[in-house]
Amino acid sequence: MGPRRLDLAVAAYTEAYPRLVAATAEYVDRVRGIIDEAGINYLSVTGRAKTVLSFAGKAHRLQERRPGEEIAPMREITDQVGVRVITYVQSDILAVANLLTEQLNVLDDRDLGVETAQQGGFGYASRHLLVSLDHGADTAYEPLRCASVQLRTVLQHAWAEFEHDIRYKGTVPPGQVPDLDRRFTLAAGLLELADREFSTIRDRLQEGLG
Repeated sequence: MGPRRLDLAVAAYTEAYPRLVAATAEYVDRVRGIIDEAGINYLSVTGRAKTVLSFAGKAHRLQERRPGEEIAPMREITDQVGVRVITYVQSDILAVANLLTEQLNVLDDRDLGVETAQQGGFGYASRHLLVSLDHGADTAYEPLRCASVQLRTVLQHAWAEFEHDIRYKGTVPPGQVPDLDRRFTLAAGLLELADREFSTIRDRLQEGLG
């Protein structure tokens, strides 16, 4: 995709943006309603339509990673509508994911915490579902009908936001990178342990209440 076609993709996204904002609000209401009806306790359900600037930046990075290839940003950038659910304990992440799987069509499901653990590490932990309002085995991504849903606990969210603020928005001196990487990994391990303890505390309390 040359510069001209990339500009056309950004222009198309700019035109679609108001409808994506409306679709995001509808998705937030729908996801919140699904969780409320099930009686699951949570901190927040929020959403955002990807900004035009963010879309353009991601499209350019796609092109840089695949020089000479034809890319389709409007189909390949699948977080144009984004919803984030923050729960208090890890077990509720699974409960919410199961609810969304039952009531929406899941096109993709990635648990980044599990993927990191399988590699023997600690770090970013978040479950990402790509869901659609349309059903069918051959359902394809459609921006106004689909949403990228992030599921995190409060502690996972705090870690991710702090790490993003430091690593991607701040300026880390090169000499401090190894030490900061080690400290972020240590913090991620401690937060994973805290998440498990919070789940155990909640489970014990529920058992005590019968």
